[in-house]
Amino acid sequence: MDALQIDLNLRTIDAGSQGPGRNQIMHKIFLDLLECPGCHGSLTWKWLEVHGERIEEAEGHCTGCGTNYPVREGIGIKTMTTLLGLSNIENPGLLLHELRRIISGSLLAIVHFFPEDDEANAAAIRATSDPSFHFQHSALEQFVAAGWQVELANVCKGQARPTPSSSLLPGLQIDGLPVAETVLEWVLLAAH
Repeated sequence: MDALQIDLNLRTIDAGSQGPGRNQIMHKIFLDLLECPGCHGSLTWKWLEVHGERIEEAEGHCTGCGTNYPVREGIGIKTMTTLLGLSNIENPGLLLHELRRIISGSLLAIVHFFPEDDEANAAAIRATSDPSFHFQHSALEQFVAAGWQVELANVCKGQARPTPSSSLLPGLQIDGLPVAETVLEWVLLAAH
């Protein structure tokens, strides 16, 4: 009976949604079901922008541990993880600002950095993409400029050789980097 009632309520809300993906937006009906994922405490809410039952902007606050949970454009995100994706994105600085806006907790990423003095690979990187996230110093500057506090953990180094060309398709490489032998630094980047 309860499942049917919830399902009917969801259909009613979905029918009133506007635009693609709008039925996945945070709705008031869901708030009673939420609790703090950290301490399982109750959440109190401050409404910043609401359209009917649809929450566009809000701030959730845990009465137990004090953690805040923002909702931006109808989406609430506590932690986001990624694996090597940041260096492949055009204008990564803009993305970091947007992620800072919508993530209330942490961004965790496993990344590798080229040595700052690695000119051969730096030239190849500059020729094909934005070098910001390939080198530790510039990557950390981008995070700080976007309002993040960054920690690096589980640092390890490993030798990296150029990717060999394909024996099946002459000249084809899986990844063009590195173009010259180098030592990559692998880290867990935790941004808060």
